Formats: sequence, structure tokens, C-alpha cells
Amino acid sequence: MVRPYLNILMIMIINSEYMPKKSRKTRQKEQLEKNISNMADLFSADELLAEARKNGLGVGIATIYRFLKGLSTEHKLHRYRCNNRNVYSKSIRGHGHFTCQKCGKTHHLKITDLGFLSKLVNGKICHFQIDVVGLCKKCSES
Repeated sequence: MVRPYLNILMIMIINSEYMPKKSRKTRQKEQLEKNISNMADLFSADELLAEARKNGLGVGIATIYRFLKGLSTEHKLHRYRCNNRNVYSKSIRGHGHFTCQKCGKTHHLKITDLGFLSKLVNGKICHFQIDVVGLCKKCSES
């Protein structure tokens, strides 16, 4: 004989695996959040680690990566790729690069108007990254 309450219990256990885990608010996380408020618009995990250690917080790079991943997942930070590494921002909604295919130099693009992009997307844009490749002015003239 199958007991009905056991079936309900099994369903609850299975479904709990798919529920997002709630992050605990710890003193270490609070201190890292304060350090982020002192960072530039774009910063790397290594820069946050240096800032945290400068302020006396004894953490390792793995802790920093987990912390930043959690904030990105919670949409409290935006994550971008820049020069083959992740950079993070709490305020910048878009990140763009122009890379010259001849000399290899990369320049950051400041994109303030999303009009051209929002027309292509069927939804609301949170943040974006654009990488443009071409010839810089110096290389195109030579």
C-alpha cells in the first residue's frame, strides 16, 4: 500500500533541488560589497581582491570569484569579457570594443544610445557587449 503523504514528500524533495539557493548575508560579503562601492566603473576579480586585502580582509581569489558569480546571477553586477578576462560593473549597462585586425589594438567604445539595438530585440535589454573588428585609422591610412 502506497501512502499518499510519501508521494507528496517525494515531490517536495525533488522540486527543492530546482529552487534557487538563498545566499546568506555574512560579514565577509558585506565587506566585499563595501569594497565594490570603492571600485571604478569596470573592475576585475584581481582588482577587487587587491582592494579587499588592502582593507584588511583575508580572502582568496576563489572566494572573490564565487562572490562575483553570485552577484552576477542575482543581477546586482553586470559581467563582460574584456581582453580575454571577465570584468564587472555595477553601473555600466553596455560594453563595447573596437579591435584593429592589423595592429591588434583594442579601444573601448562608449555606447549610450540603444535605439539601434532595441529595434532588433523582441524584449527589454538589461545589458550588452559588442565587439567590432576592422582597421583603425592609422592602419587604414598606411
